[in-house]
Amino acid sequence: MRKIITAIMGAALPFAIAAQEADINAITVRLDSLYNAVITAPGAETCKVRYTGSDGAKAPGGFLWQRGLGKGWTQGLRISLPDVSQNKAAEFDNFFQEIGRDNFVIRYNDHCSATLIEPLNTIYVYDYDSADSRLSFMKATTTGEICVPKVWTHCDSLDATIHDPLAFASRRDLALLGLSRLWSGVRRNFAFMKRVRLDWDSLYVANMEPVADAAHNGDDERVGELLQLMAARLGDGHTFVYGYDRNKCY
Repeated sequence: MRKIITAIMGAALPFAIAAQEADINAITVRLDSLYNAVITAPGAETCKVRYTGSDGAKAPGGFLWQRGLGKGWTQGLRISLPDVSQNKAAEFDNFFQEIGRDNFVIRYNDHCSATLIEPLNTIYVYDYDSADSRLSFMKATTTGEICVPKVWTHCDSLDATIHDPLAFASRRDLALLGLSRLWSGVRRNFAFMKRVRLDWDSLYVANMEPVADAAHNGDDERVGELLQLMAARLGDGHTFVYGYDRNKCY
């Protein structure tokens, strides 16, 4: 078995290493050449993988490579190849180091590397487990933000999406939440309330309907203005409302 693997991998590497183009397409061709050589090797096991999200608490050990919120699914195929000698694994690592001269390659240690091909959003990752002489190689692509957990060698699917308790809240509810946060924040933290000649609770109630109506009509700027005017009634230059998000008025 090992002699056959050696012959296949040995045939792929000279072609790949001979090509020196820095062009993205050329690098992709080189990686795909090696990927195809491994996937067709006798004994190769394949498994579809899919990952998403950025919540480290949901990803055992964290992430190997992760962008932004990890939006969308990073999907691909993981190859597991048994009976690979350390010498052959070293050739694999040398290959990643060699293409690293032309592309951004991260080496996590002497037996694990990853490279992200942009703007294709395609990632290639390999890992060699010397304990059982097993080589893992993955190619995955996303239309969103790349997400690969550290446990990718034995994790087929991971949803590490950050829980958003307000994901299904309406504009009206979000605007009233913003109004309530302003009211409670001042009530809890404003040190000069005794000097203010107004009923803060009544002002809060009086603004409920205007804020709800503005949000219902999709007028986020008006919601922001109402909150600013409410804060201005305190007459304190260090207490104010600034900015707003067109999707979340809080």
